[in-house]
Formats: sequence, structure tokens, C-alpha cells
Amino acid sequence: MSQRSPFNERNMGKTTDGEEGSKPAGMTRRSLSKGKPARPAAEGVRIVSSKSKGKSVSSRPLTKEERKEKRRAEREEEDQVANITEMVMKQDSRYLSRRRVWWGLLIAGIICIAVSFAVMYAFGTDAKNYDLTTSVGVISTVLLVLSYAIIIAAIVWEFVKIRPIRNESMAKVRGMSAKRRRAVVEANYAAEEQRRAEKAVRKGKK
Repeated sequence: MSQRSPFNERNMGKTTDGEEGSKPAGMTRRSLSKGKPARPAAEGVRIVSSKSKGKSVSSRPLTKEERKEKRRAEREEEDQVANITEMVMKQDSRYLSRRRVWWGLLIAGIICIAVSFAVMYAFGTDAKNYDLTTSVGVISTVLLVLSYAIIIAAIVWEFVKIRPIRNESMAKVRGMSAKRRRAVVEANYAAEEQRRAEKAVRKGKK
């Protein structure tokens, strides 16, 4: 950008005796952002200052009924997301296989606990239930420890293998439109009806 010469007559002022001075006679132009409208705004026109931009027009707090309605809508949304998430996961082969493993571990742990207590009450006494010097105490203790280990393994399996699939499915459902969610529910209902019909046919043949 070119720069005006300081020796230009427009950029040099004059002193009272007609000689050139150092003070310019001109006036610096004000910034457009600080300018004011030449005429007042028409009636009904509201001027919004830059400080108020981005702020909500109304800061009125919600009433008790409005808060209750908002919480109710949020609960309904969460319930709908949870139900549809279960439907989506049941269509995932990874979830079905890993869920079967989880059920197997849980049932095995419960069986070990049951057998441990059965051995204690059938062959042991109160004083020798966990006495490792007896065969009954050894069997009961080993089964009880094994049951705890299996149940802990089932919990770890749930967090490591199943929960990521659940989180993935839930995020997918949250991103669905209302139309897409209805389609998932209708497809699940049709699949359930088909399974019930096939089960009824098998029972009729027997």
C-alpha cells in the first residue's frame, strides 16, 4: 500500500503567520464501529448491542411443572434408548456369542457354590467345614474359591467383552432418527412374532 508524502499540502498545517507548521490541519477519521446513525431508528425497531449477542433472549427459570415435564421426557428418552439398544444388540452375533460365554461362567460359579455348601452340610461338621486337614474341608474350600474366581471372571468378561458392544450400540441408537427407531422396533416385533409362530408349529407337530 502506498504511503502519502508528509510534504503534501493536505498533510501539512499552517501556523497563524502563514508559515508551514508541524501540526496537521486535517482531522483523523473515526472508526466506522464507533459511528452513530445519522437519524434515530424508526419506531418499533430494536437495536441490539454487540454485548448482548450470543445471550439467550429469556433467562426465565423453569417452573416446577416444566421441570417435572422435562425430567419425564428425559426418562422416556433414556428408556426408549435402552430398549432399542437391547434389540440392536440381539441382532449382533458378537454380542450373542459373548453373552453365552458370560452365562456359562455365571452358571458354573453358582454350581460350584452349591456343590461346596452341599458337601459341607452332607459330610462335614460345623467345626470341620473348612478344615484343610480333612478331605471334606479341602473339597469345600477349593470349590468355594473356584466359584469366586469364576464369578470374578464373568464380571471381567462383562466389562471387557460385552460392555464395549453395548456402548457402541447405544451410541448408534442415540444417533438414529425417530423414523429409524420405529423401523427397528417394528422389525424386532415381526421377528418375535415369527419365532412364536414357529414355536407353535413345532408344538403342534409333537
